[in-house]
Amino acid sequence: MVQAHQIAAANQRARVHNSLDFIDFIASIIDVSPFERLAFESLLTKREFAKGDIIHASELIHQDIYFIRNGSARGFYIDEKGRDITWHFYFNRPQAHPSNLYVIDYRSYVTDQPSLLSFEALEPCTPYGISKSELQKLYHIHAKWLRLHLKVVDIAYAFLHEKYFIQLTQSAYKRYKHLLETMPLIFDIAPQYHIASYISVSPQHLSRLKNVSMNKC
Repeated sequence: MVQAHQIAAANQRARVHNSLDFIDFIASIIDVSPFERLAFESLLTKREFAKGDIIHASELIHQDIYFIRNGSARGFYIDEKGRDITWHFYFNRPQAHPSNLYVIDYRSYVTDQPSLLSFEALEPCTPYGISKSELQKLYHIHAKWLRLHLKVVDIAYAFLHEKYFIQLTQSAYKRYKHLLETMPLIFDIAPQYHIASYISVSPQHLSRLKNVSMNKC
């Protein structure tokens, strides 16, 4: 049985940090009892990575979902010309979209096929992981956990759909402005060449876009 002091301690841990806890993110979508909070926290594995460490390498099957607690990371792939292309950025700050919070190659996770993406820490990074097998157990315990999964997938899909629609239909300047409006933090934590590849321009072109933007202010 969960004791009152255990619940109080869990609540205190949630208040210590400014960034969002995994369980607090979940509780913003579904109702989670104090007992469920503690049970879920017991399934999490804390990982710590230094700047430049690989959180997950391509060619491996993605069997865990990592929730970014502190720090930041990026997903990337190497194209057929050997170029490093940033797929997405991950961080846990007030302006983060849900798709920024958790690190996963969803295609690999769903199909059990080797990942096409690698994930790298952009700064010292602390993600909390939960395995696919543990999540599937939760889905069978109560339907609300499955609803959570579907809701998160819907949110992430809608965000990435918009991102790649903009990528295919908007000018480089509009792509730059959209990133500046939706993920301004990235310009403080990611190297320019990673940002440039994310919006499909060269680093030199990104510099020109910044200058154009400043001149319009």
